[in-house]
Amino acid sequence: MRKKNTILEKKEFSPHVLRLIKEYKQQEINLLNLWGSEARVLSLVSNELRLKFKKARDLYGDAYNSKDDAKMLEMINMMKRAFDVLIKDLRDQGYREVEADIRCFDWDGDLWYVTDMDYQLPRARATTGDPNANYISIQELLRAVPKEMMDMRLLLAKQFEGSSFQYVKTVKSNDS
Repeated sequence: MRKKNTILEKKEFSPHVLRLIKEYKQQEINLLNLWGSEARVLSLVSNELRLKFKKARDLYGDAYNSKDDAKMLEMINMMKRAFDVLIKDLRDQGYREVEADIRCFDWDGDLWYVTDMDYQLPRARATTGDPNANYISIQELLRAVPKEMMDMRLLLAKQFEGSSFQYVKTVKSNDS
């Protein structure tokens, strides 16, 4: 009696579909970079449009997990249309792409627009048109870093090339 092959074949996308997925993801990254971030885009559109987009994103994820070529091609096209609708809505509302010297970050659920210098902040406020966001410059952030921490950072950088802080935990002293 022969044993049945109990190892299931793992389903994979065809090379053509893999190439299309990679192209789509690069288009998505480029588009979101132009508009700041996905958090910014979704914060500026209506709740209805935001929910539709998130549902489309979920359907895309389901198709990706299914490894079905035909379904994935359909979902790539759907996501491209979804992004077109988002961008059209933003433009219709009068929003513009984020300028090259203004970056947008989602930090703990809050949008932050970051410029290099303090004098760029008023223009960032005027061009982003986002009254609920926060604005800060790298110049201001550096002023907020204690000198001891900057000295420690420089020492680490000299001793361990490529090192960087991932997290800094502050501890309250019992002395105070």
